[in-house]
Amino acid sequence: MLKKKKTSNSILIEKKINYQLLYKMVESAVAEALLEYPNDPVVEVLRDKIINNLKPVLKEIIKE
Repeated sequence: MLKKKKTSNSILIEKKINYQLLYKMVESAVAEALLEYPNDPVVEVLRDKIINNLKPVLKEIIKE
């Protein structure tokens, strides 16, 4: 996504959002929370959702 910002000198500055970097930052924060607070109820819900989402993929991997 490109975002154009107008400065005081009417010069347009283009900013490109690096979604891959953004994803990795979020992924890192989630992993950190899972490891630091394993017994927190929110972390337990998140962990369960991750495991449930991965079940179909893991089943396919095991079949191969």
